[in-house]
Amino acid sequence: MNSMTRATILGFLVSSVFVALPTAAIPFTVTAWAPAGGAGVSISKTDAPTRDYNGSGGGFVMTNTTPGSVDSFVSWCVDIFQYIPGSTPGEYSLDAGGLTLNSASRNDLGRLATMFLSAATTPGAGSGNNAAAFQLAIWEILYERNTPSYNLASGSFFSNAALSAPHTIAQGWLNQVNNPSNSANTYSLNVYTSQGFQDQITFQNVPEPTTLGLLGIGLIGIGWARRRAA
Repeated sequence: MNSMTRATILGFLVSSVFVALPTAAIPFTVTAWAPAGGAGVSISKTDAPTRDYNGSGGGFVMTNTTPGSVDSFVSWCVDIFQYIPGSTPGEYSLDAGGLTLNSASRNDLGRLATMFLSAATTPGAGSGNNAAAFQLAIWEILYERNTPSYNLASGSFFSNAALSAPHTIAQGWLNQVNNPSNSANTYSLNVYTSQGFQDQITFQNVPEPTTLGLLGIGLIGIGWARRRAA
């Protein structure tokens, strides 16, 4: 990865988060930044393996470089101990549905995305702070999943920049995730893992069952109209 990218963008992976690596290798470039940008963050992880990071956080642009592929999407850091490949493709394996994550983390990440992914990916005034906040919230969910509630000011993973805009925004969002009444989850996720580069996570909006049902009725109606016209 480029020296600028190495210095500014990192994520998290520890053995307690992932239990197995998928096998199919896909070449991806992972470059910074996504259109919403990024902002400064400062974090510490105090349980083994420990890590401190002071730099930038936000979404990436992740692109499948397989000939003929048109896959390109926003991804977010998982692994702090490696670097993104940048514009030179790195080999990634797809964990469809993020099944190597525990179910509670998957659900909370989906709820976070349902409420705040749009704010974290929409360019505009303050969008870099929102993107960095979303990254902080992802890390907190992944690395403090066994605590009663998510709090960026305490625990084995925490943010050192309590007065920063990303910290404040992220904690406000995590307070909403902590609220059990906010149970809606309309997002699935994929995890892309690499032996040599930083792991990534992506989110996909899942249509509600009623929407799928209405779509099916519409298709049936079109088919019936065509038969009558014939």
